[in-house]
Amino acid sequence: MWYLLLAILLCSSEVFAQGVGPAPGVGLNDEAVVQGRVQIINCAGAGIVCTKSGVTGTITVSGAAGSFYSTIQEESVSLTQRAILNFLGTSMTCVDNGGTLATDCTITGGSGSANGVVVSINLGTGLGLVYTVTVVGQAWVTATSAIACSPFGTTADGLTPETVMAAGVQAVTSAYVVGTGFNLSVYSPHGASGTYRFGCTGV
Repeated sequence: MWYLLLAILLCSSEVFAQGVGPAPGVGLNDEAVVQGRVQIINCAGAGIVCTKSGVTGTITVSGAAGSFYSTIQEESVSLTQRAILNFLGTSMTCVDNGGTLATDCTITGGSGSANGVVVSINLGTGLGLVYTVTVVGQAWVTATSAIACSPFGTTADGLTPETVMAAGVQAVTSAYVVGTGFNLSVYSPHGASGTYRFGCTGV
């Protein structure tokens, strides 16, 4: 009997010595695809942190795809997806900035931006009805500009708001010259005299 027990013990020792049973370490899967078993897991790269508490290990991943904006396009062309959307300036052009991992959108002056100029016109002694002055030096003027002018009272011209309202002066713009300026014509139905100032704005 003793030789039978000895044979069983020897066989058992050989089986365990050959590593029958689970290999040491833990199983490593990637998206449910088995990669094998490892003894050490090395957390590398930005956005991933590994911590250990007792026999429990925790892997924390930040900045996953779900934290990015969906899609940013420039003139219907999709830009590289980033976690940061950065707007700069005042009319919009967006470009990918790989150096800062952001999409930079620069806004510059466009057709929607308002431009302005103050125009003085001398109505003389009030004997005329329509007076016209040519305004130059206005690089923002285009062939399709919309320009409106309104009178305002200023003590520098010896006028008050009441005087301007009583005069009933009306302004019309015309003769747009691209990149240069326009004509301002003033109608004075009640024979207003002196210098009147008009604030003109346009796009």
